[in-house]
Amino acid sequence: MQKEDRYSLEEIGVNGFAYSKQKALEIAENCRNSNKAILGGDVYLLKKGHIESTSASWYCDRNDNETPADYVTRSYNVTIDYLNQYPDNTEFLFSFVTDER
Repeated sequence: MQKEDRYSLEEIGVNGFAYSKQKALEIAENCRNSNKAILGGDVYLLKKGHIESTSASWYCDRNDNETPADYVTRSYNVTIDYLNQYPDNTEFLFSFVTDER
């Protein structure tokens, strides 16, 4: 059973989850608070109970001479700016790629 804010991507062959915008914003905040960089993510669309890829995505590469802490902060800001381009309470879902180090 799927949670309202978390959806398995298994049905489209992806090992992971996509999240509602509100949950994605919370995850981004948690990453920042845990000093974990967000490398990027993908956007999906929930249509009639099925998830589809939109082919939209974002990424944030670490700059030369950027400290790890600065990169975490910048990756958070890039992610928040990207997510906020999408309207609230829509069928858009977001997945993350994070720096697991």
